[in-house]
Amino acid sequence: MRSEERAGIVAVILLFLWGTLITEPLRLILDIFCEMLTGTLVRIGLPSDGLANNVVVILVFAVVGLGLTILSKTELSDYIPLVLTCGGMGVFLVRTLITGRMETGKLVAFSVVLIILAALYFLSLKTPLLWITDLFVFSPAVFLVAGLILRPLWKISDITSVLFYSGRLQSVDLAERFDSLLKLPGLVWGIFICVILLLPTVYYSAGRKKG
Repeated sequence: MRSEERAGIVAVILLFLWGTLITEPLRLILDIFCEMLTGTLVRIGLPSDGLANNVVVILVFAVVGLGLTILSKTELSDYIPLVLTCGGMGVFLVRTLITGRMETGKLVAFSVVLIILAALYFLSLKTPLLWITDLFVFSPAVFLVAGLILRPLWKISDITSVLFYSGRLQSVDLAERFDSLLKLPGLVWGIFICVILLLPTVYYSAGRKKG
């Protein structure tokens, strides 16, 4: 299967499963990264509830997603899931030691992913590893779609909360700060931003490993 076809299937899977426990490890990693990024921006003078902070977070996630997509064209791609999972789990464990509060569900989520990855590496199962790698590679882009489009749609009404259930567990509404900017709803801005920022990721999703 061509890489762009695999990328499309993975993106659809992530969008449909983003509000479920299956994608919990990916959301945990991105939530940790988002919290660290927001905290850093606050320390340099950008309030967490301000538009500037929100814009920087969106841009950084878009760049990270694009960077991972380009990196997935190289031989280092096989190690993307391992590096991101270990990084997220490392931060989680440090926070646990600092706060003294263990969140068992999160620890289990990280551990399950590491066990699966260990099995794939040990058995040299290249095709499953390609698919799992794409789940990690395209998760920042899906985080943006969920925050800019799915979460705002989920909040509109009881009906949309059922139709767009994938926005239920999205940690941040990235479109909310754009609401009323130039008299346009935040959702309109969210759709526009997603289309513009994610086009490079779509472009570079082609020409990668087949599988």
